[in-house]
Amino acid sequence: MKNTSTRRIVQTALFIALALVVRQFSVMIPFGGANGMRIGISEVFTKMPALVFGPVLGGAASGLVDFLAQMIKAEGAYLWPMLAVMILGGALTGVLWKIFKKLPSEKLRLGFTALCIVLLALGIFNHITLAVVKSGVWFNSLNALGDKASFTTYGLYCASVFGFVFLGADFVFKKKSENYNDDFLQLTLTVFLSDIVVTTLNTFILRFYYSGLAKIPFWTYYIPRLVQDLISTVIFAYILSCLLKVYRRITNK
Repeated sequence: MKNTSTRRIVQTALFIALALVVRQFSVMIPFGGANGMRIGISEVFTKMPALVFGPVLGGAASGLVDFLAQMIKAEGAYLWPMLAVMILGGALTGVLWKIFKKLPSEKLRLGFTALCIVLLALGIFNHITLAVVKSGVWFNSLNALGDKASFTTYGLYCASVFGFVFLGADFVFKKKSENYNDDFLQLTLTVFLSDIVVTTLNTFILRFYYSGLAKIPFWTYYIPRLVQDLISTVIFAYILSCLLKVYRRITNK
């Protein structure tokens, strides 16, 4: 038991070291006088302890990577509430993976496809209601949203399109890749949901501490970060799928 715990800690430390090295090659895009979004793949190594060892080491790894990276190369003042968010994100990754990895891939694909179709149909229905019908209880409800009504049409279109992109990527990876474990959708859900929580909370924290960001409309700052999460999720999920296969071969698990 003691040897197992020691081995897990050592392997977690190796993943942290890899994440810190790779993070040095990432690019931070500023926004409104503060850190906007980071472009890089260090997150895949940060998430590996959560996927392999669970939420406790996953949370510890995420927090340590964020803190040590700031100590190695400072990028402005360190915001301690964001450390708590990173720990939460790492732990959440471990919890979500425990749940989603048990889901049958085929049923998950069917459910994901059905959800994309429903979102697309609802977006079309809302669009027709706003542009053609222009009356009724549903129209009044949508119209009351004002400028934000576009989220009930184009927002749903975008969500549906991204969903179909995920399904398309899953199909391509499954057909073409020898390292595919048929866990791409499970990893996609795990990565996306945990990252959305982190991105959302960090957005509020950054807007609280930086007056320049507070003056920018929330959605103007949040949507680019959300889009970046959507794109990176597909890339990270595929890399993690490959890394998990390699890890299982090395450790015979």
